[in-house]
Amino acid sequence: MGSAYVVGTFDTKGAELRYVAGLVGAGHPVVTVDLSTSGKAVEDVDVPAAEVARHHPDGADAVFTGDRGSAVGAMAVAFARFLVAREDVAGVIGLGGSGGTGDEQAAATSTTAAARIRRARTSPASHRGRV
Repeated sequence: MGSAYVVGTFDTKGAELRYVAGLVGAGHPVVTVDLSTSGKAVEDVDVPAAEVARHHPDGADAVFTGDRGSAVGAMAVAFARFLVAREDVAGVIGLGGSGGTGDEQAAATSTTAAARIRRARTSPASHRGRV
């Protein structure tokens, strides 16, 4: 059985991503993947952003540029290549903010047929009472 990949920017959405990982993990193996582009290390993830960024054709430095726009696009490229390299992906669920992390583009370009994305693009506060 493959794993459910819970992906997103753990530096800003860590609590929400860990919550989803806990729900999914109650019945399925989970791999947490950080897609943060800040360059800050995040604890308690299975795959840190630096590992994903190394899959970019121009290396991790192409992702951690300090420019949010180029960094997000570069992380999408890196994540697509990361997913293709994995053999245990049963599905993907991604949560992100209004800036987007590119995870849905990466999954769409991935040859991993099982990759699926569910994306929340607004703040958790805007969902209060509906979740």
